[in-house]
Amino acid sequence: MSGRTGGLNNNATVDTNDQISVMVDYVNQHFVAGDRIVTSDMLWYLSYVYYNRTDAKPLLYTRRCPRVFRVGRIPMVSARW
Repeated sequence: MSGRTGGLNNNATVDTNDQISVMVDYVNQHFVAGDRIVTSDMLWYLSYVYYNRTDAKPLLYTRRCPRVFRVGRIPMVSARW
């Protein structure tokens, strides 16, 4: 095992502009009072909330129920299709 450095090298490259933090930072810079932010699923919602620096309260969109309701402290937006 001599010469082995340990660790995992996956040779992956990362595009620094292809990160949710970059997208949320853009929204933070261009946010105007009255704007609404709606995310499509819980993964995007939680990631957005983590990086959000505006006063906006992001909404989580779901089309499964015919009304607006709250789950805990997370506002949900529903639409009938």
